[in-house]
Amino acid sequence: MISMIAFGGSSQTGKTTLARKLADLLQCKFASFGDYVRDEAKRRGKAVSARQDLQDIGAELAEQDMLSFCRDVLKAVNYVAGERIVIDGIRHAEALQALSKLSNGGRVRLIYLFAPLEVRTARTKIRQSDCDIRTIDAHPVESQTNSQIRAAADLLVDTSGPLDDVFARIANWVTQELL
Repeated sequence: MISMIAFGGSSQTGKTTLARKLADLLQCKFASFGDYVRDEAKRRGKAVSARQDLQDIGAELAEQDMLSFCRDVLKAVNYVAGERIVIDGIRHAEALQALSKLSNGGRVRLIYLFAPLEVRTARTKIRQSDCDIRTIDAHPVESQTNSQIRAAADLLVDTSGPLDDVFARIANWVTQELL
């Protein structure tokens, strides 16, 4: 049985939007590494909107103890091993290994989202963000995202098309996997 469905991919590929939508469809819990890191930034008195600060904190937490980092992300949403959960924001292969341990024997499936640089840049402008996609992609925390995480994925999805079409593909795949 699949207990964890995780989303990975570069910034502005729709991970959070699609992961939340899938959790709603499956009527299960949703956990986000990004949400957890933003909460940690607040606890540290850092600006939650400073992308580099968030990436630095996430990298620090991952380097210190990946298993504890993953456990804390799950604990933040009161996850109980064996429950189905959708997880947003996988950036490290070690996170997949840690989640597998924390799933108590449940299967972990990874969906990797990607989109061309132009699409991702346009999405940043729509959100009126001053973040530069190339700068975000160059941060060390992103180093595994486009290589190891993509290679580990069970499903690769180009998110440059209409959101409803992209979500339909994901929902169809998940439904097939759950049978």
